[in-house]
Amino acid sequence: MKSLKILFGILCCWQLPLLAAEPFYPASAIPEGLKKNAHSIMRLNETTYRVVDSKEIRAVQHQVITILDKSGDNRSTLTESYDKLREIRSISGAYYDDKGNQVKRLRQSDIADVAGAGGTELITDSRVKFHEFTGFGYPYTIEYTVEYKLNSAYFLRMFLPQEIQTEAVEKAVVNIVMPASLQLQYKMMQTTVSPVIADTKEGKSYTWTFANLPAIKKEALAVSLFNRVPSVLLAASEFDYGPFHGKSGSWQDLGNFFYRINAGRDVLPDNMKTKVHQLTDHLSTSQEKIAALYRYLQKNFRYISIQLGIGGYQTIDAQTTAKTGYGDCKALSNIMCAMLKEVGIAANSVLVQGSDEPRVFPEDFAADWFNHVIVCVPGKKDTTWLECTSTSLPAGYLSSFTGNRAVVVLDSLHSKLTHTPYYGQKENRRSSVVNAVIDETGNMKIKSEIRSTGMLQDDLSSMVNNASKQKQLEILRSGLDFSNYDVNAYETSEDKKILPTLTEQLDITASNYATVTGKRMFLLPNVMSRYGTKLEEDTARISPVAFPMAYTKTDTVNIAIPAGYKVESQPKPQVLTSKYGSFTTTLSVNGNTITYIRKLDITGGTYPVAEYNDILNFTNTIYKSDRNRLVLVKEQ
Repeated sequence: MKSLKILFGILCCWQLPLLAAEPFYPASAIPEGLKKNAHSIMRLNETTYRVVDSKEIRAVQHQVITILDKSGDNRSTLTESYDKLREIRSISGAYYDDKGNQVKRLRQSDIADVAGAGGTELITDSRVKFHEFTGFGYPYTIEYTVEYKLNSAYFLRMFLPQEIQTEAVEKAVVNIVMPASLQLQYKMMQTTVSPVIADTKEGKSYTWTFANLPAIKKEALAVSLFNRVPSVLLAASEFDYGPFHGKSGSWQDLGNFFYRINAGRDVLPDNMKTKVHQLTDHLSTSQEKIAALYRYLQKNFRYISIQLGIGGYQTIDAQTTAKTGYGDCKALSNIMCAMLKEVGIAANSVLVQGSDEPRVFPEDFAADWFNHVIVCVPGKKDTTWLECTSTSLPAGYLSSFTGNRAVVVLDSLHSKLTHTPYYGQKENRRSSVVNAVIDETGNMKIKSEIRSTGMLQDDLSSMVNNASKQKQLEILRSGLDFSNYDVNAYETSEDKKILPTLTEQLDITASNYATVTGKRMFLLPNVMSRYGTKLEEDTARISPVAFPMAYTKTDTVNIAIPAGYKVESQPKPQVLTSKYGSFTTTLSVNGNTITYIRKLDITGGTYPVAEYNDILNFTNTIYKSDRNRLVLVKEQ
């Protein structure tokens, strides 16, 4: 689904200081405190929407940004997309040196105007205007002003004064001018700044001002930037979108609007109706029919992003999709619903934010947070969810891309907010058995079988289904935690149930795995499952602590040691239990075989910053334990 990023601005009610005799925004005027952790400084972001009516918004964005170093150079680039619903009326800009003297003014001939897409994966009717100022030394300052005409009040969205983690904000202002015929719906997030509300000749204006927002340092296990910085969520109470009228008062209103846009576009051609019945008439249960039709979709249709027509929100009709054999998420979900409808099974398209790290949005403010469409099939006991752009997922499994989040189910009258399946510790599991032999020089031969379920198999499944065998070996040969090794063989098998399982079998040679010094050998009993995140002490931590996935991992490692060696010292067993999870290890010796057993449970969830030290102690204990060595000594 097309995700239109609407840039904001302030209406041209001032005279730009491009010709000013005095220096304009000298870098020396930046408060020293704003430079910390920053590669650029937003000196000024003035943003206004003038909502004319439900069909039109006039908007202008004026931004002044000082780039402090090479890592901030990307902020000197202007990239603006436009189409029939979003028109660019004017662009102006200038480049200033460190003292604020104008070096260069943007000329219209400097602005590139290119097609919005290319290749086989995207079809769109949008175009892009592009410009980049080239630096002449640091710091330097750029200024852009862009004026827009937006052909729907639907495009009144969110104002985010700080969009980039490494950019501090000196001042940001957003002004919304509403006509008397419409109401402004808004919600403040992570801020106590309230709007200044005033009467205007059109109706009312609402102004928020933000100042001195520092850049945000990178922190491990941090929540998303959206959930850390101030924002103002915005929506017009009503809007017209092409020939369609909609309301923003509730999730039901929003979902019903999207349903109307796509209503009547689910009619299958006769030949496909015949095929659908051939595939399903002999099957006795709805679940069997769903699975059969889903497999047919996966084998016979391919995904291609289509951003045409009414802003990319209206699906290509089912007859066209059937003819071409391809479609975007809307079209593939639409034709899946149409096939199910043909065999008497009701199904709904569903709006979802597709991302491996989804933005957690407030469920009490109905707005278009979505960039993707999937399908849900309500059942008497359970709902079956279908990711129609995937060629490999089993029916009923969504993966980390769309699982565990709020979605809107589209219906003619009763659209609603609900949630996709939660995949937690029961579903996200990994168990491994490692059988290894180490020789007197410290080289190790490893045979391992790893069984992963739920979201812990997602990346592996994607690799197995999309990469060649040679490419898979290349990935493994560069991605495992050995200093010097080779993957001799790699085999996989998949059990594609509603909760999929992927089993890997690896044959690895690790050179110099153990360190040999004189008669002693030092080695890690945890061969292939060491915890990767070591937290640093931080008394100025800002972000809450997020464990995005709950899971359970169990490992059994059997190491055959060389004849004549015995264990001189070994790591102590670990038993660690907390609200964040649990961790246990044991190590035993039987003859010349060392057996190491490890179990790690991570509860998942987001915890307040006040608990950071407790989490640090928990995770760093695991990190250290996973790297504890045992010592073998050669008997005389």
